This record gives sequence, C-alpha cells and structure tokens, in this order.
Amino acid sequence: KYAEKIVPTEVLAWWGWFALWTIMVLTGLALLFPESFNFINRLCYAILPAFSKATAATRFIHLVVSMGFVIYMMIHAYASWTFGMVGSMVSGSNEEPVANLEK
Repeated sequence: KYAEKIVPTEVLAWWGWFALWTIMVLTGLALLFPESFNFINRLCYAILPAFSKATAATRFIHLVVSMGFVIYMMIHAYASWTFGMVGSMVSGSNEEPVANLEK
C-alpha cells in the first residue's frame, strides 16, 4: 500500500526548476531580441550596475543561472543514484517503503 506524501524539499526543487527556467527564458529572449525585451536588459542592469552595458549584465545573469542548472542537474543525478531511484525515473513507477498505518 502506497501513501502519497508531499515532501517539502521536493516542492522546493520544483519551484527552483520553475524559477531557473523562467529566468533562462526571459534573459535568453532579452539577449536574442534586445529591442523587444529591453525592459529585461534594464532590469538586469539595475540588479548588476557594475557592468558597462545592460546586455552584459543580462549575459552574466544568463551565464550564472545556466551554471546553476548544471549544478542542479548534478545534484539531481547524484541523489537519484544514491537513493536508487534511477529506475523509477525511467519506468515512472515509485516503490517506497511505507510504515504500516493500520493498527
């Protein structure tokens, strides 16, 4: 018998993925279409005013977030391997031991 549970770290991980993807898409569009997404370039420049141009600040944020992706994926792969969940990622089934709830 399997009891579905919400794990706070799993929820945090999903929100982390969502935030990283959102930042990557917005900064990527701002780098690809600088005239149309100038407000994102200006926002990045407001966050990092040390750069000489707004596009450079956007590029730096895009780079840092992409490095965050790589680190995030490495942690995910390590945790999947350590806890023996690689098969679950491929098959979609989830086999977790559950305490006996019927007493």
